[in-house]
Amino acid sequence: MVKGSLKGSIKSYLGELGPQIKNNWLTAGLLYVVVTVTMCVLVLFDGILLKFGLSTLASAVTLLLYGANYGSLLIGVAAFILGLFFLVVLEIFSFYIAVAIQFSIQDVNRGVQTRVSFQDTWRRIKQMNKNQLLRLFCYNSLFIFLWLLPVLILKSLFGGIQIVAYLLQLVAFGVLVWKRLEYSQSLFLYREKQPQFLGQSQRHALTASRRFMKKAKLRLLGQLLLAALPLVVWIAIWGVVMYFGFYIWEPIMIYGGPLLSVLGVCFYLPLFQLILARFYEQNKNAQLLETAFHKTFKPVEQLTGEAYRKNVN
Repeated sequence: MVKGSLKGSIKSYLGELGPQIKNNWLTAGLLYVVVTVTMCVLVLFDGILLKFGLSTLASAVTLLLYGANYGSLLIGVAAFILGLFFLVVLEIFSFYIAVAIQFSIQDVNRGVQTRVSFQDTWRRIKQMNKNQLLRLFCYNSLFIFLWLLPVLILKSLFGGIQIVAYLLQLVAFGVLVWKRLEYSQSLFLYREKQPQFLGQSQRHALTASRRFMKKAKLRLLGQLLLAALPLVVWIAIWGVVMYFGFYIWEPIMIYGGPLLSVLGVCFYLPLFQLILARFYEQNKNAQLLETAFHKTFKPVEQLTGEAYRKNVN
């Protein structure tokens, strides 16, 4: 009876997702395909730039030992720094595009608009507050890195012991998943209170997300795992194709397997974004939002300094 009830609830859940994903997966997926192809080409050129910088640095250091000037060394350093900077810019711009698609899917789920489109995504990218979103992106990355830092330190100290290395990798994966779940609603909560974030720290969105997800992490994890099963099967199939392609040395299998696997991931990403948007809309309420943002924003008087002038007077 419990098994039948679970099967029915899963079928009902997938049935609710079906119409929205059916109307939007093609456009949203094509957007991710365009972004992925563009980023791969740009990362390839960036890799060439980084390789040139490293090789120039290596040769310059060798030549310095024989009394050569610092010209080639400066060129190598400049090329390497420029390559790293360009890589960061690409990652940030990819984040902006993903945010624009996420907001479009959220509005489709709300019934504000009917479908995701190229024009709407480009409009959102132009109109979004990139400074606030960049700070949110940086805080998110920083906090997750700080949570992983103790594990990385332990791995550097005891990683030589194989069993310990495996255990630390498992712990790092668990920490990463847990913090990703805790911060999963930060983007929606930022959007919910965007006017109040003027002059405020973007870390409040992460704090609010952590409070929002306090008793809901396992429910969201279950929904994401359920959605991930077909994707895992898809990747496994084309991974096997690539493996046997190397075994019989068939180029179309060697290159076609990863290509089709990546294309499938691109068209599947909107489903995960829809699940996140639906989870937020189904769980939010006035009381939960109040609890999530309780004592986070500073009063306007403190931001302007008026409160301190009053205390002085």
